[in-house]
Amino acid sequence: MPADAKQSCRILIVENDPYARRALAALLTLGGHEVTATASAQEAIDLLGARPPFTHVLLDLMLGQTEGTGVLAQLREMRHGARVGIISSTNDEELIARAQAFEPERFFVKPLEIERLLEWLKSSR
Repeated sequence: MPADAKQSCRILIVENDPYARRALAALLTLGGHEVTATASAQEAIDLLGARPPFTHVLLDLMLGQTEGTGVLAQLREMRHGARVGIISSTNDEELIARAQAFEPERFFVKPLEIERLLEWLKSSR
């Protein structure tokens, strides 16, 4: 993210892979964004209600034994307003269809193309 960025984003990362979660959080923090990261769908739901609004949610669809669609449902129920980007490597067409029913703004395929993610964040501030 360029140093002249006018405004940073408040981003919630929901990713169960600890290496991917830490790397993405570090990259976005270095880019000047405020980042909160969690591995758990339940903790993500708790964070959505407990904090001032996030501008963006980056959500892995497969969170161990849990699907990220529960977080999507909660976002919709809360009328949260965060822009949602799905990050996933799944080829489960049914899961993808369930996630797309919640109309996320972007769907990023792993391995993540960082430039695409940064362009999305920049264009949606």
